[in-house]
Amino acid sequence: MSPVVPLDPLSLELGYGLIPLVDKDQGAELLDRITRIRRESALELGLVVPRIRIIDNMRLEPSEYCFKIKGVEVARGNLKIGHFLSINPGQVKEEIPGEKTVDPAFGLPALWITEDQREAAERAGYTVVDSPSIIATHLTEIIKRHASEILGRQEIQAILDTLRNDYPAVVDEVSKILSLGEIQKVFQGMLAEQVSVRNVVAILETLADFAAVSKDLGFLIEKVRQALGRQICLQYADDDKNIRVITIASDIEEKIIESRVETTTGFVAALAPEIQKKWVNAVANTVKNVQNMGDLPIILCSEAARPLVKSSTIREIPDLVVLSVPEISKEIKVESIGEIKFED
Repeated sequence: MSPVVPLDPLSLELGYGLIPLVDKDQGAELLDRITRIRRESALELGLVVPRIRIIDNMRLEPSEYCFKIKGVEVARGNLKIGHFLSINPGQVKEEIPGEKTVDPAFGLPALWITEDQREAAERAGYTVVDSPSIIATHLTEIIKRHASEILGRQEIQAILDTLRNDYPAVVDEVSKILSLGEIQKVFQGMLAEQVSVRNVVAILETLADFAAVSKDLGFLIEKVRQALGRQICLQYADDDKNIRVITIASDIEEKIIESRVETTTGFVAALAPEIQKKWVNAVANTVKNVQNMGDLPIILCSEAARPLVKSSTIREIPDLVVLSVPEISKEIKVESIGEIKFED
């Protein structure tokens, strides 16, 4: 038997109608976009995205594409050849004719329009996107959402090997205390919440400091987040370094902390089913109110509650940002715009 060939870390499969997008004789616009996406991911997330294999798949519809991570499909989309996607950013009142559809990257309502409608749509304020840009934007979002799955032990080893040239003491100290898998889990925990791991030296120095206290991965992730507090805060602060946050009623936060149980993947909140339902509904209602005000929903809570709040809401509200008080750096000003509490 031939040896088992490893699955591609990330692959893009195209229906035959989309092959011109990667054909060098026809411009290969998509190839250039993918190269830029890999470079931008390294700068934004600190994640060096492995080479993306592009495959034609005759089982797909001619204008269909899908993304796979390690051979498992994570997303797909359908393009209309020769058309442009017109998306209303929210402020446009003027309606234009077109075929209704949904933007594959963000799930926003959109329209397929023809080339001769493009100029009128742009004048009206619509965001008009061509086929290569649709796939490229979708790929960028997939990489952000699944960054923690893309980062494997081999990538961590490559990071450590590169860093050893300039920071041998840091790398050697951490490698003596933590295994490669434990370091990988911390990096994955950061990426899972869209926190850049580009400041590798700060991350490893923090691990060296606190791994001697405890090797609990949840504890280490929280300490690394606090070390990167300024970076995390500036990610969500406005130009005046203000962060508008939602707080949690003290009695609810106490319930969440008291419900903490340990699992094989760390500590999670194990609220009673009826309390969990009330909690998720209260969070969802507050988040909706904040979004209607035009703000990004950000929950601020104690260090003990932060991972539990995140784990208890990740299924229903996966993109919810949860910060802890020790992560707020001194120059950041905090304004409370809502409180999560149970209705009587």
